[in-house]
Amino acid sequence: MKEMLICFGSPLIDVIVKVSNGFLNRYNIQPDQTISADSSYKAIFQHILKLNPKYLPGGSVTNTARVIKWISRSSNIFYVGAIGNDTFGSLIKNKLESEHIDCYLPIVDDIDTGKCAVFISGNGQHRSLITNLGASQLFSVKELSSNKLRETIESSLFLYISALFLSVSIEVTKNVVEEFKKLNKKIIINLGADFVINKYPDLVSYLYKNSHVVVGNEKEFLCFARNNKATLEGKTLDDIIIDTDSIFSTNSDRLLLVTRGYESVLTYENKLIRYFDVEPVENIVDTNGAGDAFIGGFLAKYIENAELDTCVKCGIWCAREIVQCVGCDFNSQVSYNNI
Repeated sequence: MKEMLICFGSPLIDVIVKVSNGFLNRYNIQPDQTISADSSYKAIFQHILKLNPKYLPGGSVTNTARVIKWISRSSNIFYVGAIGNDTFGSLIKNKLESEHIDCYLPIVDDIDTGKCAVFISGNGQHRSLITNLGASQLFSVKELSSNKLRETIESSLFLYISALFLSVSIEVTKNVVEEFKKLNKKIIINLGADFVINKYPDLVSYLYKNSHVVVGNEKEFLCFARNNKATLEGKTLDDIIIDTDSIFSTNSDRLLLVTRGYESVLTYENKLIRYFDVEPVENIVDTNGAGDAFIGGFLAKYIENAELDTCVKCGIWCAREIVQCVGCDFNSQVSYNNI
């Protein structure tokens, strides 16, 4: 039996449309911008529903869980998050179950399932996001007393959680991390986004300190370094990563994964920096979900105790496949067999 990985995320429905620069200008949206929606964006959501959008389950951790299962169909993946009592909530639940991902998805009444408007522009080179977390931000700590969830936490050997979940529940995040820490199980965290690192600097540092694996892009790692008083001026990325990690020397086995867009992936483990090349992709359709797919591919091999090279190369392969699709979707007939 494969080891269990439990993922805590914010299930959203991605509403994906291809738009012109004129559309972005009309609503004052920049290419590659990420916006947290308020009531002023209601008209945009109404507009894009008329543009024949593609609907997919979304949210960073949701994407990663789906990619793990795609790559390793025998993996035991358990996904946790809150949905609304509506059509989009049912769509997410049904899609995950059809992909054989076991779930714990409590329904929040009187609030819609979270949505993310995804605007693809520039021939797939850019994507802009407007996110309304909706029901996903109302996952309650009371749910941790559920027998099914309690048993799954106890039986899982790996935890994957994003710092973004701090916006859902600090109490749930700390409770679950402490449980895994107490049982000496593997904790994998994603730095999430700059705004989370800046909003919860002490809590993100707490997650980092207690992690076995930390994943993020270069911008997020630099933001984290600044918040922890690391010196950036005149330093190479290698130096910054090493210096920042030395502040949290409690875990000598920690692995850092730094994605850098189209550039090579940096890893840091056992005081060794390595770079893994990323081959260019000619047919880029949509860059949304590329980072999530990288993590999914990596974790699919990591939980099987594969060598670092195998894990990273699988992650890179997944990211390259995803950018050739609309949304974080994949061709079920294509599989990664370089094991």
